[in-house]
Amino acid sequence: MTTLYLYCLLFIVSGCIEMFSTFNPSDKLQNGAILYQEEYLRSTNEAYYAIMQRDGNFVVYTSRDFSPVNAQWSSNSAGKDQQPFHLMMQNNGNLVIRDVNNKAIWSTHTAGIGAKPHHLIMQIDRNLVLYDGNHQPIWASNTTKW
Repeated sequence: MTTLYLYCLLFIVSGCIEMFSTFNPSDKLQNGAILYQEEYLRSTNEAYYAIMQRDGNFVVYTSRDFSPVNAQWSSNSAGKDQQPFHLMMQNNGNLVIRDVNNKAIWSTHTAGIGAKPHHLIMQIDRNLVLYDGNHQPIWASNTTKW
């Protein structure tokens, strides 16, 4: 009886955790949106990922296996300050990684460039691109496979 009770409790708790999870992978990071640690953008063909890692590094991978051999680009911001880290698509067009104290540790230096609103896309060609409101590219990881 105790074992059955524990299994039922585990089932209910795991369902609640799933129900309250707000992370839903997308290929886009919209204006004002945030990627928290271990959250990622995923290309629509599900071949490429851009993840905000726990160490403060934002990395483009060619696989859901986030191992160094699959890394194509990184912000080189690992270990620069204190976690937790987050990546924010700011309203001014700048893509910024911030630490626990909200201190910027990396950015695209694109504040004020192009029309609003800006958005970041993990494309099916493996390129991570920041677009302005007119869909003009203003920054890219330059990791296109073609």
